[in-house]
Amino acid sequence: MTSHRAWPSSSPRSRSTSRVAGPALALVAALAACSSPPPAPPGAGLVSVDREPPAGARVAERPTPRVGDRLVYLRGGKVRTAFRYVEVDDENIVLEEEDVGSRLVMDRDLGLLREEPRGAPESARMRSPVDAQLSWPLWVGKRWVCEFVSSGPGIAVPLPIRALYTCDAIETLATPAGSFECYRVRRVTQPIGREDKSYDRHHILWYAPAVGHFACMLEDGLLTELLELHRQ
Repeated sequence: MTSHRAWPSSSPRSRSTSRVAGPALALVAALAACSSPPPAPPGAGLVSVDREPPAGARVAERPTPRVGDRLVYLRGGKVRTAFRYVEVDDENIVLEEEDVGSRLVMDRDLGLLREEPRGAPESARMRSPVDAQLSWPLWVGKRWVCEFVSSGPGIAVPLPIRALYTCDAIETLATPAGSFECYRVRRVTQPIGREDKSYDRHHILWYAPAVGHFACMLEDGLLTELLELHRQ
């Protein structure tokens, strides 16, 4: 058997190089760490909510979607997008876009968790812990506030956001899929920590109990309407 020995670094040059290499490598590692995106800070989740409806209030309860149900929307008057419920369990609901296979993952309260490109969950756009778009039971006058962190592709630094919700009316809304009685929910988002430097962004969501989802959404001036509803 051949034995192997570690030859000592006897020359001054070798000893000098080894002394410099340690700090140099540490500096490179530190610079690499600085160039990596920081981990997303945790959001607070639901920070305030009206718990009990007033006496006599009309309320909408949390829906129970079924696997196979389809929702088809018309976005901006031009783009047709079809979603199918592919998973419904005790914790999550998954809507899959039929044309491209991307997935919209929500909790059982229809709170938005993440948007996943087809076959690439690691590239998902996240809402941590959740963007609570609705709160149950729902009634006119109900208010709730949630704080979450938006992160993912296209977002250089994870963005903490505060979303303020108010259900302010029940109205009958005409859509291409028909007329639905809807609970109108106003949503205002603010970037946390930059309230004095950024505009509040306003959205309106119309939740239809007969659909179990939104019949219409007005987001940053872009209207999305229910085009078709198909039950399994």
